[in-house]
Amino acid sequence: INVLSSDVVIACGMGIGTASEIALALKSWKKVVLLSDHRESQEFFCSLSQENVFLATSPDAAIELVKTILSQA
Repeated sequence: INVLSSDVVIACGMGIGTASEIALALKSWKKVVLLSDHRESQEFFCSLSQENVFLATSPDAAIELVKTILSQA
């Protein structure tokens, strides 16, 4: 599924393809929930779009963040 068709994107892990999809989502002002403990990628993506990047520590936390984001839309 293309990230541009989503209201909120949950990104799991961190690889080249994932980073590319996150960048595309942020470029299009999509909200992104990072479900990754990769500190460098968290810092990098937060520096690009602090208002659109959210950090989750577990799948359940990611789902709760999405619910909160969508309820505010």
